[in-house]
Amino acid sequence: MCAVRETARPATDWDHCHTHGLIRGPLCGSCNTMEGQGKEFLARPGSLQHLLQ
Repeated sequence: MCAVRETARPATDWDHCHTHGLIRGPLCGSCNTMEGQGKEFLARPGSLQHLLQ
């Protein structure tokens, strides 16, 4: 399940740090796409904690 969504949504991707290659956790396709768009992703509850993992 997506690690960021408040309501359960199936994960489709493993989010990872492109600098270090470390895996942060599973994300749904929408959250994975939004992550690269910056502040819209950061406005989602739990997104900042996810990125700091």
